Amino acid sequence: MSGDDAYFLAGGRPQGLPPPTDADTSLLREQAYEIIDAVLSETDPEGVDIRKRLREHVAAYPGRPERCRST
Repeated sequence: MSGDDAYFLAGGRPQGLPPPTDADTSLLREQAYEIIDAVLSETDPEGVDIRKRLREHVAAYPGRPERCRST
């Protein structure tokens, strides 16, 4: 992961990028919901702890799935 990627994932934006538009945010949320749904739909026993943590993050950020990240 590059430094820019880590910065963005931490909630920052690389310098020179315009602020996100409502359409950008909507698309990001839709993609996040799809990824979260796919992870939570898994049944692999090894992923139980990951799914539990993800559910906790989703609960901590209602309506903001793009903020749900592993810590």
